[in-house]
Amino acid sequence: TGSASAPAASSMSELAAVLCGGRAPDLLATTLETLFYVLTESALQISFEDVEGLWRTAGSTSGAHARDLVSRFLSLAAGFTFASKVYSRPFWAVWPECDYVRFFSEVLTSSEKIDYSKFSVDCLVCFVNHMKLCNLLLFNSSLQHDHLYIPETPYCAGGHPGSLSPHYSQLVGREGLPPGLLRSGVAALATAGGKRFRVVRWRIQGYEELWDIAMNVEDPVAFESCSDILVSLSVFVHPASALFRRRGEVQTAVLQRCMAILEGSDTQYRRGGIAGAARVHKALALLAKLVYFVKISSTRRLASAYWPLDDCPTSAAGAATASGAVSGTGAGGAGAVVGRARNELASSFHVAFKSDGSNQTHQRTVYIQRSATLGQLRGRVAAAVRLEPEECGLYTYPGMQILDWDLDFLSIDECQVSSSLFAALIRPARGEQMLQPQQQQQSPEQQQQQQQQRPEQREGLGIGPGGAHPAWQ
Repeated sequence: TGSASAPAASSMSELAAVLCGGRAPDLLATTLETLFYVLTESALQISFEDVEGLWRTAGSTSGAHARDLVSRFLSLAAGFTFASKVYSRPFWAVWPECDYVRFFSEVLTSSEKIDYSKFSVDCLVCFVNHMKLCNLLLFNSSLQHDHLYIPETPYCAGGHPGSLSPHYSQLVGREGLPPGLLRSGVAALATAGGKRFRVVRWRIQGYEELWDIAMNVEDPVAFESCSDILVSLSVFVHPASALFRRRGEVQTAVLQRCMAILEGSDTQYRRGGIAGAARVHKALALLAKLVYFVKISSTRRLASAYWPLDDCPTSAAGAATASGAVSGTGAGGAGAVVGRARNELASSFHVAFKSDGSNQTHQRTVYIQRSATLGQLRGRVAAAVRLEPEECGLYTYPGMQILDWDLDFLSIDECQVSSSLFAALIRPARGEQMLQPQQQQQSPEQQQQQQQQRPEQREGLGIGPGGAHPAWQ
């Protein structure tokens, strides 16, 4: 179909907007699914006015269920926009780039048009998916540099990937996506723009609005998810970026912001009552997550953030699973992993291991389902060769393509890990000697010159006075 049939898509979006005001959620879901099928299987596109009208109608005249259905529709739109560039399929772009950037800047980040206190998890997923796109230079031409980095999922089957196209373990693959996702949960929709991300520059579009959502949202589940990504943005900084050396300043700014809320807790409680007490509780939760994320990212060698955090080692459930995988007696050792398919047979992995100081190679076989994560596989192998998971390096071939710890929360199938592996003892580095070179003694003149250059460097990284929020100062 050509552009001459574009009014058909607009008419269908208008029909969906009309159904938002009615009491037919099943009919609305069917209409949105039909509209999405037409948009992704043809060259048709919808405009900003269509989407803005659909969102406005869903938020003003309909219930929460209709609003969540529209949020899922827009989350899928962001996922297909991401996949259209990854897999070079232009017809998957549901709307022009300028329109979804405009929708994020004029609608999703506007407190006048959106009541953040009524945000659900579906609305938050829609916000995050669009925020990822708007912070990537490939999708937002108004940027000068990438603010986020979405790492690819490596091909770990040994050898070279050949002609395989980039893989990000996202919901939308080379063959599209399964039907009926508008009626399913939001965990899969949250990964439509890639499962992992790292922060490259600190002036992240939508960051301040995430703070507003976290401080005002009433849904406790939405707050937990929002606080996870809010803290992840300050912890998981790209190791190759200039911001990495100053990540302590970013985390200190988050710490000071939470402390400012706690210091004014008495006044907030007297003025805001229950709402003021809720802000204090949220600030304490953010502080606890900041401390825990910083610790877990260093001990488990995680360089990328993963959201949502249900199966990630940084989450409470993921940490419990990983700890069980070490001894082979907990959730990871017993084989009961959240998200695994029922009645799935365990696969065998043959591991060759050469002990420290010995030339003799030992063979071990571990059994685990391929829907399990690499972290749980690492725990099984570490228990078999009597190592700690932090010291157990896995390779697809001796000295070749290490299975990085940063992949531990991805599944074995996603990384296409082969059944033959090699294990080796890798002792963790002390402190941050591998990350930062030792500071040399500087003369007083050099120290004064460095103090003069520091404000300019902070400004260039996006964490200086020009990029800071008024509440930080």
